[in-house]
Amino acid sequence: MTVENPSMHPVSSRLRSWLPVFALALAAPAGCDDPADFTDDETVALRPGGGGGCIGCSLNSPTVNDALITELNLDGVANAGGVTFVDIFNPQNGNHYKPDMNLGRDELVARNMNTGQITYTGPQLVGKVLGLMTPTGPVQLRIVGFDSAMPSWSQGGAMVSVYRMQYNDQDNVTQPVCPNTSDDNKDMVTLIYGETYDRETNAISPGQGRWFTIACVAEGAFKMKMMDYAPSGARHADLEQRKATLRMVTADYCGDGTPYTVDGTPVAWRNASGSVVPGVAENSLEAKWGPDGALCLDDPRYADPASIHCAVPACSGNGSFGPGIEWRTMLP
Repeated sequence: MTVENPSMHPVSSRLRSWLPVFALALAAPAGCDDPADFTDDETVALRPGGGGGCIGCSLNSPTVNDALITELNLDGVANAGGVTFVDIFNPQNGNHYKPDMNLGRDELVARNMNTGQITYTGPQLVGKVLGLMTPTGPVQLRIVGFDSAMPSWSQGGAMVSVYRMQYNDQDNVTQPVCPNTSDDNKDMVTLIYGETYDRETNAISPGQGRWFTIACVAEGAFKMKMMDYAPSGARHADLEQRKATLRMVTADYCGDGTPYTVDGTPVAWRNASGSVVPGVAENSLEAKWGPDGALCLDDPRYADPASIHCAVPACSGNGSFGPGIEWRTMLP
């Protein structure tokens, strides 16, 4: 079977316009900045709630992933925006390391270039730099925080590892890697190995070998992993379940990548297995969801029903689960 190469994915106009801004001024390399906030044991603030019903996770997002860099390849293959992951750099000793991943944990590791032995992993990577090459020059993406134990939003779900990542723009001003989310933790990401997500259609490309996604906080791919639906999750969700999850989070009723919501819109979601339950009231039925979008729809969470460009049958208030229904959403 031929594995799809994310470097062949169409690159959005927003990403094209961003690349020149993201390139660092070569006269101001990372490591020369004020390191006061880059402590080796820095962790990120955990979001509230867990599988028992979380309030913070009941806010949706119109995008699956809008990180400035959406995916990278561990072997130096350029992505759709022409960005290459060159190495991991330690500013303290000036040494460069080969990037790799702990696949079961979706965590980066740094290997010795000569021996291949793991030199840094987990919190040891805080203060290290991901060396990237873009069409407009080198970029240094700093890891400034790490936490391997963010509680899952799913009962029995696997703990999620998260990073804080920052870079300096061409004016040498520190910027977060997730500028477009309304979440206050704009530098927080999690990694998803072996799978990429089309930012225009929400389509999933599984089995992507040495590719990994940088998933921005509060967006669809991040939330999918927090609900234990990522490939590395404890529930071992299949591709169809992941498709349904992304369609549901982004209000993609028609299943073609069109979001009918805005960032932060509250919605109460519950899955068929009962492992994810809402921490807000379930007052009125919105929709029931499968891999191709909404299977039925009563009351859209944000959009005017007349604006939805596809025909979706009514649920008529029937919120029961049945074959092919992965999620039910209700309005609080």
